[in-house]
Amino acid sequence: MFAATLHEVEGEERLRFGSGDLLWLPVGYAPALRLLAGFDTSGRWRVVWQGRPAAGVYYWFDCWPQPWMGVTVFEELAFGHRLTSSRAREALDRLGLLQDGVTLDRPMLVLERFDALRVALARALLCDCGLLLMEQPDAGISDAQRRWLRGWLRDWLRADRSRAVAVTSAVDA
Repeated sequence: MFAATLHEVEGEERLRFGSGDLLWLPVGYAPALRLLAGFDTSGRWRVVWQGRPAAGVYYWFDCWPQPWMGVTVFEELAFGHRLTSSRAREALDRLGLLQDGVTLDRPMLVLERFDALRVALARALLCDCGLLLMEQPDAGISDAQRRWLRGWLRDWLRADRSRAVAVTSAVDA
């Protein structure tokens, strides 16, 4: 069982879930994601995973369009680490983007929301993180796309024994 503990001066809050799990939280929990990512600078909170300070977190912000959307798909995938085009294509292929005609040289600005969301998932795949934090990953997509997203995340998390926490405003989460 995986446990993330948020320690505050007056007490603590615990989120517990096993590897392969995806925890969906209502939108009011967005500040908890920022805490889990280690973005609190007030000194009031300390995040501990399995008794150790938090590390290996990939945080997916909720902002659309992204301020860096002037980049290509490859530049988005490669930001922050070294990446070959073959490895980038593998990640896109795992998400069905190559079959849908999304290429590495395509500007992010021309992608539909769902395709940009899948590029973000491809980037998370490439980061090999211990915990994926997602803020509103299912916003602005159709019900069918939302079902695909949840199914794909469930399968990926189980296969890779990864963990994810998502904040959503969807009523059926």
